[in-house]
Amino acid sequence: MGDGLVRFSAYRWIVLGACPVTLALLAGCFGQAEVLFNQTASLGGGAVGARGDVQVLVINNTPFKAAFVTGTYDQTDLDSTPAFQAFGLDPADTNLDGNEDNLSTQQCARVFSVGSAGLLAAIDANGGLDALPADAREVGVRFFSENTVDGETELVEEGFAPSLERLLGTDFNCNALLICYLEFDDLATDRFRIEFSVMPAESTR
Repeated sequence: MGDGLVRFSAYRWIVLGACPVTLALLAGCFGQAEVLFNQTASLGGGAVGARGDVQVLVINNTPFKAAFVTGTYDQTDLDSTPAFQAFGLDPADTNLDGNEDNLSTQQCARVFSVGSAGLLAAIDANGGLDALPADAREVGVRFFSENTVDGETELVEEGFAPSLERLLGTDFNCNALLICYLEFDDLATDRFRIEFSVMPAESTR
């Protein structure tokens, strides 16, 4: 009886000790499967080599003007120029003021991003960084209010939202509507956040 309990106890600890290793291996497998799925997901074109589009709707649910860039790019092909939409602070730029929204069409690619380092690097690799407003060349989304003193208006930075990336096939399909909500986040040190949702297309082709 006593020997049986000892053997059971030893077996139990062997199994429990192996669990973290097994879980780590499974996590690695799932990560590799996600990357493979991303690389084989349809780009939405009706012909070989063609690509579909995505609609990108950004809704600014804050009272502040936002500066950032959204775009799509292929993380394994930095030679291809990303599709992007940039929002700056100068009146000559495309602006996204507080409590406003913007809808754009972007060519489908394997990664959709709001202000990520990967997107900015892909734009820079293709010589497009100079085409961005200076305020949109930083990672993430920055928010600004207007302060008028003695008739002079200045922009005051109110906070920051960390960047966002989503993968084709895992998080969205081509020809879908991608919706990004710029929101307050009182629980975060950055004060703001980006929420992401998808309205799928009727067809992914």
